[in-house]
Amino acid sequence: MVTIQGLTAGVLFWTWLWLAAPVKAEPLDPQLLAQAVSPTPQQTAEVLSQAREAANLITDPAAQANVLSEIASRYAAIGQNDTAVQVLSQALQIANSLEAPSAKADLLSEIATRYAAIGQTDTAVQILSQALQVANSLEDTSAKASALSAIATRYTALGRTDTAAEILSQALSETALKSANTGQVDTATQLLSRAVEVANLIQDVPAKASVLSEIATNYTQIGQADRGSQILSRALDVASSTPQVASGPQFLTPSPLRGKVSFSGNLNTGLTTIRQVGLAANATQQWSRERIETSVNVSNNFDSGRDTLPEQFFGDFNGQYQHYVANFSYIFLRLRTLRDINQEIRLQASAVPGFGWNLWRVSDLQTFDLQAGLGLQYNDTGLSSSDRETEFTPLPQLGLTYRNLFFDNVRFSQQLTLSAPTTQTNNYTLESTTAFSIPFSQQWALTNSLGVKLTGEPAENVPQLNVTFGVGLEYSF
Repeated sequence: MVTIQGLTAGVLFWTWLWLAAPVKAEPLDPQLLAQAVSPTPQQTAEVLSQAREAANLITDPAAQANVLSEIASRYAAIGQNDTAVQVLSQALQIANSLEAPSAKADLLSEIATRYAAIGQTDTAVQILSQALQVANSLEDTSAKASALSAIATRYTALGRTDTAAEILSQALSETALKSANTGQVDTATQLLSRAVEVANLIQDVPAKASVLSEIATNYTQIGQADRGSQILSRALDVASSTPQVASGPQFLTPSPLRGKVSFSGNLNTGLTTIRQVGLAANATQQWSRERIETSVNVSNNFDSGRDTLPEQFFGDFNGQYQHYVANFSYIFLRLRTLRDINQEIRLQASAVPGFGWNLWRVSDLQTFDLQAGLGLQYNDTGLSSSDRETEFTPLPQLGLTYRNLFFDNVRFSQQLTLSAPTTQTNNYTLESTTAFSIPFSQQWALTNSLGVKLTGEPAENVPQLNVTFGVGLEYSF
C-alpha cells in the first residue's frame, strides 16, 4: 500500500528533479531565453539535498532505495562523486534489508550500475556478486532466469564478459529445463543450443569446461543423451587444453597517481614545548590488485628562545605496498625511516611485512583497515656519544586505519599503530594520528592534525607522552 507520506515524498522528489533539469525557452524571445538558464551545480546540489530529505520520508524500502539511487546519479552528474557514494551506500544498506529476493536482486544490480558509472568498478563487481547470490536463491525458474540475464548484462557492461557468459548460459539452461518439464522439448533444445554458443565465448578455460559440463548434464536430463555426450566430450577437450593466460581478478579500481602537499604550523610538547614549521607530502596510486602509499613529514623548530637542544629537526618517511589476494584482504610491506631529536632518536628504520583486512570499504576515502605484521627495526638513540646506543630488534606491529567523509566533503582519518620489540616488550610505542581536511576550493583545503605518541620506556629526561598539534593549508593534485 502506498502511504500519503510516500506519495508526497515521491511527487516532491520528481518535482525537484524537474526543476533541476535544464529549462528550454523559445529562441525568438530574448527575455525568456535569458530566464531559461540551466541551474548551477551549487543550485542543483541544494535541490538534491532537499530531495534526500524527502526520500527519507518514503516508507516503502524498495521505492526509497530506487529514489536514492537516482539521486546519487544526479550528484555524480554534477561532479560530486563523494556525495554520490554516500547516497549509494545508504541505498545499498536499504536494498540489503529487503526480504523479497526478486526485488533485492534487481535493486542490487541497479545500485551496482550506479557505482560503476562513477568509476567504483571494484564496488560494483562486489555488489553484482551479491545480486547473483540472491538471484540464485529464487525458486521461480522464470524469475530466476530473468534476474540472471539482467545481471549478465551488467557484467558485460563492466567488461567481465566471461562472468556474463557463465551467468547467461546458466539462465538459458535453467529455462530450458523448465520448458522440457512442461513438454516443450523443442524449445528446450533450442535454449540449450544457445547456451552452448554462449559458453563457447568464455575465455577462461576451467570456467568454460565447467559450464559445458553443466549443459551436457542438462541435455541428458531432457532425454538427449547423445547430444549430452558430445558436449561432455567437448568439455573434456577444453579442460585438457593449454590454459590461457588470464589477467586475474580485479579487487581494486585502478586510479592515477594522486597526492597532497601541506604546509603547517605545529605545536609540539615533548622534551620541550616548541613551535615548529612543518612540510608534509603524500602520494597514492592503485591498480587492479596493487596499491602504493608514500608520505614524508618534516618539521623544524623556529622557537629559538626555547631551543635547549643543538638540533630540533623531525623527519618521518613512510612507504607501504599492498597486494590484494581477495576482495577484502591483502599482504603488505611497510617501510619507515624516522629522525626525531626531540625524542633523542638519531635514526630509526624498520621494514614490516604482514597481512591486512578491509573490515569496511565503500571507496578509497571510506575504509576501515586492520593490519598485523612482524618485521625488523634498527635504532640509533642518544644525543651524546656516552649514551648513544644502536641495536637491531624484531618488531611485531598492529595497526588500525579509519577513513571517512563527513558533511559530504570533509575528509577524516584516524590511524592507530602499536609496536613492541620482542626483546623488550615494555619499550612499546603507541602512535595515534588524527586528521581533518576541510576543502574551500577544488584543490585547496584547511587541515588540522593531532599526533599523540606514547613510549613505554623513553630515553632519560624524555617524557612518555609526546603531542603535536598542527594547522595548515593543503594542496591536492
